[in-house]
Amino acid sequence: MSRAPTLHDAQGRRIDLGECLGRGGEGAVYALGSDRSLVAKVYREPPPREKAEKIVTMAAAAAPDLLTISAWPTGTLHAGAGGRLVGLLMPRVDGYKEIHALYSPAQRKQDFPRADWAFLVHAGRNVASAFAAVHRHGHVIGDVNQGNVVVSGSATVKLIDCDSFQISAGGRRFLCEVGVAHFTPPELQGGSFRGVVRGPEHDRFGLAVLLFHLLFMGRHPFAGIFSGKGDMPIERAIREGRFAYGRAAPSLQMRPPPHVLPLAQASSRVGELFERAFAPPGKAVRPPAHEWIDALDALKGELRVCGDHRGHRYAQSAGSCPWCAIERGGGPDFFVAVAVSHLTASGFDLARFWRDVEAIQVPTAALLHAFGNPPAAARGRPLPAKARWSHLAAQGCGGLASFLFLGALAGEGILFAAALTMLAVMWILNHIGGYEQEHVARKQALRAAEEAHRAVTSRWAREVGDPAEQFASRRKEMERMRDEYRGLAAAYQRDRAELSSKVHEHQLRRFLDCFLIAHAAIKGVGPARVGALASFGIETAADVSRRGVLRVPGFGPKLTTELLAWRASVERRFVFDPNRGVDPADVAALDQRYAAKRQNLERGLAERVGDLRRLSTAAQRARETVEPDLRKVASALASARADAAAA
Repeated sequence: MSRAPTLHDAQGRRIDLGECLGRGGEGAVYALGSDRSLVAKVYREPPPREKAEKIVTMAAAAAPDLLTISAWPTGTLHAGAGGRLVGLLMPRVDGYKEIHALYSPAQRKQDFPRADWAFLVHAGRNVASAFAAVHRHGHVIGDVNQGNVVVSGSATVKLIDCDSFQISAGGRRFLCEVGVAHFTPPELQGGSFRGVVRGPEHDRFGLAVLLFHLLFMGRHPFAGIFSGKGDMPIERAIREGRFAYGRAAPSLQMRPPPHVLPLAQASSRVGELFERAFAPPGKAVRPPAHEWIDALDALKGELRVCGDHRGHRYAQSAGSCPWCAIERGGGPDFFVAVAVSHLTASGFDLARFWRDVEAIQVPTAALLHAFGNPPAAARGRPLPAKARWSHLAAQGCGGLASFLFLGALAGEGILFAAALTMLAVMWILNHIGGYEQEHVARKQALRAAEEAHRAVTSRWAREVGDPAEQFASRRKEMERMRDEYRGLAAAYQRDRAELSSKVHEHQLRRFLDCFLIAHAAIKGVGPARVGALASFGIETAADVSRRGVLRVPGFGPKLTTELLAWRASVERRFVFDPNRGVDPADVAALDQRYAAKRQNLERGLAERVGDLRRLSTAAQRARETVEPDLRKVASALASARADAAAA
């Protein structure tokens, strides 16, 4: 490794430089021979006076919290004791990668293979904390982008290239006069940064974009499908406030790209913060960093593990796993499982378990049918003697009246008056003898018995029938789960055989997946277009297809052809190895999927057998309580019907 000449710090002490750790556009970074906690950044050319004064000011303003979250300058380097400033000292940042290696699904598989969504949420919280520290000291990051935020394997975050920040200290302000369009707020889009004084509100936009990248799998909040005329590049969408995931997106002729996490399923609170951060120009009240810290801490607290995929974490408020929904809709699996559970015996004995299920007493509402239409009583109560004889006499009078009416119709007018007299006598006999009163009383008793019977049968249906119906439904569901469990082994063998039959296809896919578009030299595809492709899930050669690329804003036939040609050139380098067989990673993924299915079914069966016992007990207790009343009202109804018939 090359070495730099010996330099001195601000106090004139000699600084011995070690190996060169990296080179960039401005200069190189070196290890220190005497202090492993610091590194030296040496500029290729001595910086101009104002930049040198800025570095001196920053070194003087170094604070413990800033040094914790950033590579903040701690001292200056000079060409000789008291000589011209040529570099700076700053904390050493080891074991960190640029944050896009975490939020890019393709790069995350390589650099952070065990990072799940909880890890991304935690990293986002730490990004917000770093921004909060800078703002607390009155400084502004200014040039927010994916290259000046780095993250470790434990999700800790540091800010680098701090000498580009806008610094306010010692009564002076040193501006940041550079920026990246995709992280620049609407009010600063398209113009020069020269002379522009940045504020925390500008950083808040860039912070929200970084957090959106982390939570939404590298997607850009303003990269969506535009239904209007012409193209809608990200820069224009930002300038016009066309947030593709927000509530107002349809009215702005925007919708999200395919296979993305819905905004609300990142939790309603986080979703509202994004709505505020990306509101149209003039309406935005961008959340400060501390609000993001609180919201992401709350989100971390409500994360749940998916029952079907151990690598999936999601917000409890989402209801169900959105990552599984994306996969079912034809999208990718964004996460490698944190731990693979192989398809091995779990100790669950389905046959013995099902014997226990069948031993549970099946509740039934059959008694309701037995007493729903009670049989008629053998005989009703006879009428009282007086009422019976007077009623018989009245019936005789009624018969005689009918005969007399027939005579009157034959032309004997006097018989009509006699018939009316007989009817009057019939009415008097029924009322004087008590028959009519007895008849009315028995009808009223029948109505009361019917009402009491209806009330108790309704209670039976509710307290006994409902649990019985729920029991039957839950038992049917368990039978379906039992049959699915029995078929797991055969289904696994079918899928395993399919893996073996598609070895060539899987080897090619894995080969192409190793070639990142971001690392390729493709004509016309610079960093901005790489970001646009990533927002549509196109990151590697394996993702490139004509149809997929043409959906991305800014990609017409010419650029699409360039990408397809690059993919073809990569594919020509692929050499199939028949001796490799099925990739162990594919087998592990299959094992994990079936282990999750098995565990989910075992858990579901165990939960539902408890429901069966509860429903059976509830129905039995209700039956014991209601059955005596049902028998009583059924008997009363039968008697009332018989009494009414006897009248």
